[in-house]
Amino acid sequence: MATEDRTKTTISLPDEVYDRLEARRRDGESLVEVIDRLMADDEATIYDGFGILAETDIESAVAEVKREMDEDFEKRIDEVSRQ
Repeated sequence: MATEDRTKTTISLPDEVYDRLEARRRDGESLVEVIDRLMADDEATIYDGFGILAETDIESAVAEVKREMDEDFEKRIDEVSRQ
């Protein structure tokens, strides 16, 4: 059995598929890189984000968001009361 050289393979694409790939191409990116990037995006799982907040101090983060919301609320109340 002859071995096949898989370093290069030619494929045919319908024009609309080619156009969609072209539309996704970034500056300096080859079509192979576009296809590889899009395939990698499809391989993402829900587990990819686990642990992302492991070093976050949740209490401080919540307190900061609450403080910002309180400031925004007070600012809006002032604006409404001046009308």
